[in-house]
Amino acid sequence: VLGLVSEPTFPEQGPDAVVARIVKLARASMAEARGKEIAGVGIGSPGPLDTKRGIVLLTPNLGWTNMPLRDRIAGALGLPATLDNDANCAIFGEWWRGAARGARVVAGITIGTGVGGGVVIDGKLFHGTSDIAGEIGHTPVDPNGRRCKCGNYGCIEAYASGPAIAARAVEGVEAGASSSLPSYVNGDLGVVEGRSDTGIEVRLHRTGTVAIVKPVTSEWREPTGKKNPAYEVKGAVTRMPLRLAYAST
Repeated sequence: VLGLVSEPTFPEQGPDAVVARIVKLARASMAEARGKEIAGVGIGSPGPLDTKRGIVLLTPNLGWTNMPLRDRIAGALGLPATLDNDANCAIFGEWWRGAARGARVVAGITIGTGVGGGVVIDGKLFHGTSDIAGEIGHTPVDPNGRRCKCGNYGCIEAYASGPAIAARAVEGVEAGASSSLPSYVNGDLGVVEGRSDTGIEVRLHRTGTVAIVKPVTSEWREPTGKKNPAYEVKGAVTRMPLRLAYAST
């Protein structure tokens, strides 16, 4: 990493402000590279996306629809750009340089503002026919459950994302549950936010079962890169309950 800068997204300011902030941070990061040649720009965005056209079709957490994000950033920076799902970028990074290096088949989950996932097979991201392969966040686990920002009910993201965890905690306290949470925020529950670096466990049963088609070998690795043999599976078609013991972003 030659240059790294970051700022909050502030989606409430609208897409134009967010794009301007992205361009500003990209220029600052390029400046930190101290004259190194920049070949292009990689953009990770929540979706769903149309990656061929570089368009963000819909982002429930940002409120964008049909946003030509790739071309806007490429034009502002004067560099070629490519757009992919942010979870795909994270999982591909783990395959390229992280805990999944050397694995032939990689499936990963990201938990933060939303819940996402990605699949890498033979060194290539698997997008599926509609660019949403691996995106488990809007898989329904309770059709009569909590309303998700996507408009559906009972999505995994409505329970396991950072903001959802925070909202559920606040609801519990306001309903009278015993908790030390108010003491940490001086009684102001409005400032409580979900943390994506909190160790959490997500168990998906029945409708939350993940189907992996024709894996030669699939294995679970901890964030340190250590294999967990409890999750090794082999076979032509494998169906297995998905258990996430730790997630951080």
